[in-house]
Amino acid sequence: MLPNTGSRRCLPMLGALALLVPLLAIVLPQPVAAAGVVTECTEAALRAAVAGGGSVTFSCTGTILLRSQLEIAQDTVIDGGGNVKLDGLLQTRLIHVAAGARLTLQSMTLTFGNARDGHGGAVYNEGDVIIHASTLSENEASHGGAVYSHSDASLVITASTLNANHARHGGGAIYNQARADLTMTASTVSGNSADVAGGAIGNAGSAIVTASTLVSLRGDSRTLISNSGSLRLTASIISGSRRACEGFINSGGYNVSNDPLFCSLYRTGDLDNADLELGPLADNGGPTLTHLPQPDSPALGRVPNDLCAELSAANGGYDQRGKDRPVEDAPCDSGAVEVTLATWCGWKSGRSPEPPDLAGWEC
Repeated sequence: MLPNTGSRRCLPMLGALALLVPLLAIVLPQPVAAAGVVTECTEAALRAAVAGGGSVTFSCTGTILLRSQLEIAQDTVIDGGGNVKLDGLLQTRLIHVAAGARLTLQSMTLTFGNARDGHGGAVYNEGDVIIHASTLSENEASHGGAVYSHSDASLVITASTLNANHARHGGGAIYNQARADLTMTASTVSGNSADVAGGAIGNAGSAIVTASTLVSLRGDSRTLISNSGSLRLTASIISGSRRACEGFINSGGYNVSNDPLFCSLYRTGDLDNADLELGPLADNGGPTLTHLPQPDSPALGRVPNDLCAELSAANGGYDQRGKDRPVEDAPCDSGAVEVTLATWCGWKSGRSPEPPDLAGWEC
């Protein structure tokens, strides 16, 4: 009978494999249950990427159709690079952020979310949400057509546009519940609507709106801002179709509004009952749509230079489009958009009426 040497020959091979398997685990691509790069713009790929939190980016371009909401239960960053849209087909809310979780949305478009009889058509926020350089449009809900922040939640919006969202009760774009915090800087809220009040913002918590532009849906007779909490408004443009504000607005100054009375704008630099002279919501440069003040707008050069850097700090010293704010030693403009020297000089050379003289600006 021949000696059985096969098992002995296998021993060195098994030892080598035992050493090789950990190396293969490092070198070969592994299934990713947490964040990563989404290579195919599909619902399944996105769900797999966000499942464990972390940073999510995209190597694909296009629209991801959602059949049910994304659940964010861990700290997550979703950066669309300006090339990815989430679409709920008016059948589902897009995102739910759980208490204790933080979601950062950057360079994304969220559209056609619908919470039906619930709140927050695009985002229902029970944690902390940061939205930057993004667009939320044509979403629907009972309260907070685009975003609803629950009590004890936090919402920060910079350099973003919320437009054409609708609430069947309050807060056409945003509803900020009692004990919730909202901070908005260098952003545009335009053409949203609510069946009861607050076509742009319904606030029962604490809200700070700085260097932003709020424009009502044309012909909407309801209020643009409905406030039953604490709301501070500074260096912003308020354009309502009828009665722009409901509830007390704490002005930080340098606001301009077409409302003759109801926005309580009595601080330094405030101007009410004004002809605002805003251009339509359009591509004026930058990643999102904005309203550009026209040559004779009272928003131009309204804010003293020494306050401009402080007011724009939350957006890195830029306006919504990424333009410098302030421009050198000149005063800066109220609202989300800073008119650049090139635009101003174009007006000076070929448009009438001429814009106001701005200190330190020469063509």
